[in-house]
Amino acid sequence: MMRQNHREIRWIVEGFTPETIPFSRLTEYLSELANLFGDASSMRFVRLEDNCVAVVNKIVEPGAYSRIEKRLKTANSEHGESAPRNSFERINRMLVEDGTSARIKSGSATILRFPGQTVDALDEFEMEGVATATGYLYYLVENERGQLNVRIRQHGLPAAKCIAPAHLQPLLKEQLFKEVRLKGRGTWRRTHDGQWVLLNLEAVACEPVENVTFRQAINELRSIQSSWEDDSLVSESAGDASQ
Repeated sequence: MMRQNHREIRWIVEGFTPETIPFSRLTEYLSELANLFGDASSMRFVRLEDNCVAVVNKIVEPGAYSRIEKRLKTANSEHGESAPRNSFERINRMLVEDGTSARIKSGSATILRFPGQTVDALDEFEMEGVATATGYLYYLVENERGQLNVRIRQHGLPAAKCIAPAHLQPLLKEQLFKEVRLKGRGTWRRTHDGQWVLLNLEAVACEPVENVTFRQAINELRSIQSSWEDDSLVSESAGDASQ
């Protein structure tokens, strides 16, 4: 437990050094970071590192690290809490204004990235094409045109808004509140940090998704009956050698 109490979290801002960042701006960042961490009373400021602005904080309260880490990992997700998400967005806007980016690290692992205004930031654009949405089917309603409005909660991604034809209704009803995969054509958006987000999908097919553990999958592969002879490669090699 003592080891966890002394875990360090580093907030690193590119393009600045302790000598070049205005003190007033640094305090604005620190204020928003306190809101983002949400457990600031359990943290202590340790040092400001050189070469770039790296604000190092130490966790001093038992059990606080796991709470802070979970909060940070969901700060840039629509499924996360609103308070850390708002703090993330405010910090990112400040970084855009300053023409730089930042990240939060623990040890060698990056927990959260702030894309800000990176040099290689991409322009957002949309395109249509073949699309697949896989996730938890939680919404199914027939619309005024006789089609089905479908919502799928994707793992680690925004919910997918889908339209399905009426003939898929029996299968979708059977799979409601289960994991499914919808296939069809949809509209994709590439965000400024290079992530592709599915905006909508016109489904033409649906299939259930069976959740199995890695061990179950291995056991199923082992249970497959093979018609191959044992050591078939060795037998062929031996045959070749005898010719």
